[in-house]
Amino acid sequence: MAKKLVITHVNADFDAIASAWAASRLYNCDSVWVCTELGATIPAKIMSVLNVKRVNESEIEELDSLDLLVITDCNNSARLGALAELTSKSKRIILFDHHLPSIKNIKASEESISTDGSNTAQLVARLLAENVTITPQEATLYLLGIYEDTGLMTFPNTTKNDALAVASLIECGGDVFATSDCIKQELTREQLIVLNELLMNMEAVNIDGVNISYSLINTDVFIDDISILAQQMMRMENLDTLFLLIGHGKRISLIARSTNSRVNAGVIAAKFGGGGHAAAASANIKGMLEYEALEKLKIAIREEIKPIFIVSEIMSSPALALKADMSIFDAMEYMKWHNLNCAPVLEGSNVVGIVDRRDLSQALKHKLNDKKISFIMMTDIETLSSNTPFKAAENALINGSQRSLPVIDGGILVGVVTRSDLLRLMRDEELERSSFEMGAKARMGLAKTRSIKDIIIRELPDRYVGYLMEIGELASSMNYNVYLVGGVVRDILLGYKNLDMDIVVEGDARIFAAEYVRIKNGKLTTYLQYKTATVTLGNGDKIDFASARTEFYPAPASVPIVELTSLQQDLKRRDFTINAMAVRIDGNYFGQLVDMFGGQRDLLDRKVRILHSLSFIDDPTRMLRAIRFVSRYNFELGASTEMFLKLAASSDEKIIAKTKSGKLFSELKRILMEDNYMTGIKMLIKYNILTPFVQGLAVNDAKLAQFAYLDTLYKRYGGDDIWQLRYALLLSNFTAEEFRAISVAMHAERVLVTKLSQLHSRGKYVARKLKPNRVLKPSERYNIAKQFTHDELLMVCVYLGDEQGDKLISFMKTCISIKPELTGNALKALGVPADKIMGTLLQELLNARIDGQINSRDEEVAYVRNRIRQNN
Repeated sequence: MAKKLVITHVNADFDAIASAWAASRLYNCDSVWVCTELGATIPAKIMSVLNVKRVNESEIEELDSLDLLVITDCNNSARLGALAELTSKSKRIILFDHHLPSIKNIKASEESISTDGSNTAQLVARLLAENVTITPQEATLYLLGIYEDTGLMTFPNTTKNDALAVASLIECGGDVFATSDCIKQELTREQLIVLNELLMNMEAVNIDGVNISYSLINTDVFIDDISILAQQMMRMENLDTLFLLIGHGKRISLIARSTNSRVNAGVIAAKFGGGGHAAAASANIKGMLEYEALEKLKIAIREEIKPIFIVSEIMSSPALALKADMSIFDAMEYMKWHNLNCAPVLEGSNVVGIVDRRDLSQALKHKLNDKKISFIMMTDIETLSSNTPFKAAENALINGSQRSLPVIDGGILVGVVTRSDLLRLMRDEELERSSFEMGAKARMGLAKTRSIKDIIIRELPDRYVGYLMEIGELASSMNYNVYLVGGVVRDILLGYKNLDMDIVVEGDARIFAAEYVRIKNGKLTTYLQYKTATVTLGNGDKIDFASARTEFYPAPASVPIVELTSLQQDLKRRDFTINAMAVRIDGNYFGQLVDMFGGQRDLLDRKVRILHSLSFIDDPTRMLRAIRFVSRYNFELGASTEMFLKLAASSDEKIIAKTKSGKLFSELKRILMEDNYMTGIKMLIKYNILTPFVQGLAVNDAKLAQFAYLDTLYKRYGGDDIWQLRYALLLSNFTAEEFRAISVAMHAERVLVTKLSQLHSRGKYVARKLKPNRVLKPSERYNIAKQFTHDELLMVCVYLGDEQGDKLISFMKTCISIKPELTGNALKALGVPADKIMGTLLQELLNARIDGQINSRDEEVAYVRNRIRQNN
């Protein structure tokens, strides 16, 4: 059993293996252990002389103790993988590394952490000092380790010690040409495919004069030695810094490279549980979505780069502000006079919100002139201090919905930072960008984009991916820009099943849909008013096409006026940020996500946020839709969104009552269909959403118990539509007349109102008839219950309570299985005429069987003969 071992980090590279082997020679160790495949392709002639063993967890567990454990190229146990267990079994630990001491968590008896570009260099120096013989094969291996981690001696972290080690290894017979060829090895076909996608997805930004490039992809292709791709991209595009996020299964690999002294790759990788040094680092990320990892990466990069400017250097001061008690009309006049697009709102000297000129204009269209601006102002706002790094303001202005940021010192408004200030600074500051960045921006057309092609392919069924590709190819041939939009994009990113194919066309969707249906030989339905069309394919699948459009609401809760426009305007008219994302699917753009309003951020924050302050005024049914999404995804309402929902629900005009279409009832129905529907019901009650239609709606503990029992019954026995049962139960405390009136007021369909009313009233009626304290024969109880539908009986059980309800179900099951032994033919043979008396006798026999008065065929025969005598 090994007693002296050397270990190194997972996915070991050249430097890790080379330094590990040097340590094994220095301390005469038994073996070098690794727990993953070697990340680098070490030539066979070198591997043949190395005693490197890949071990599994069982071998690690079987090892009781170690006299010596040497750890190389790693000082954090998280990077050791399963080998970390050996640190608790070792009497003595020696550590050699050249990474950040800030991430170190391994307690070693002895340690040597250098600042060299490679870890191998310090161990080569130790071997030479101890007069250990270095063979030519070993010297070549050590050269590989040094060359890789110093970028062939070109990285800024390269030191004199690296160069001295190289010179000594050449004297020992190290093959410089072999190492150079190995480091510059040709890319495999799989690597080339991934490299091309990384280049296509790469974006570049400039942060305080530092060019940052990053790329995110998700691939099913296994990539050997991803670091090679990073090196290639750095050279091809002459990059200062590069961060790659490569999703593969449930893991995301982060590769970080930097030649800029202001960006320490190791510090950033350490925030993801990885490690490395200033020029090169990596991490394996688990339990995180790709876009979530990207957002965290962006934050980590910005935190690492020290700001050049602070807010006080670029803010507008003094700040012009509005008073909270100003009317909407007066506020608009003030903003026109001072040429303001956005302004903070003061209550006394305190900033309580901001108002956007566009929202004032829309409010005036709705004739809300005399309302105070507090009715529409945003209160969930970001503010700054004068000492805040400007990049914090830049991030909020670019990625958030605010057009200006109040600057507050000591509770006093001292200035504002606007998007105009940001543009002025960007104009004055000479930004250096990589050659790739400008081309990428031109190709993509929109800054807030990334490819989610692999996610689409992974999340959607193959035939739906096929539809999208067909539509994309047709769009290219017709010179159209087409996008997959709305809820399906949201659910693809969240990993939820959604097969609603909503396609937006920049142009006339009806013309495009007509051509698509001609190719597919399907059925076309067009809607002139909304400039939309639906294609129904032969297998029943439906695809909705809509022209990119904007909508104007001439009055609150009115039908909108539609005009053709661009995708950006189309997305802006939508309800929530998480529903205002699109994926371009035409041509080479297939899979490019367009997120202009921070939808990804809100998915990450688990928030439902409206796009503008009058959203609930324009369409009050959005209040129910917001609650539905909170219920479905276990999200929360954004603070401003919650405030505007409260204002819309409690407005004197009772705006929601002005909704004339069936959308209102449809949204309520959808809430009741959610698994987490009770959250939705409680929110409807909390915010008085349905108060204009129903007074006194409440859910107490007893009602909660009824809902829980109803759900249990439905899971056990099924039914038609669970939402109908829940709706009937929600309004069970109201009379039949009140129930019908409420349903009609919320614009439920007439046929549906009748069905729901029967479910509501008949369930309560039967429950009263079947109360346990009523004296009924079993047959009477059965004959009452069997007249009603399955769903109505479920409601009866709920009203009776779980104990009596379970007994009723058991009783009905028993009764259904009971049948008389005598049939119609048997009765005829006994002399019963084939008229109504035969049916009556069969029912009487069944009743007698249920009541236990008859228990055999002979008793049935005697009963029938007695009845015949009575009739005669």
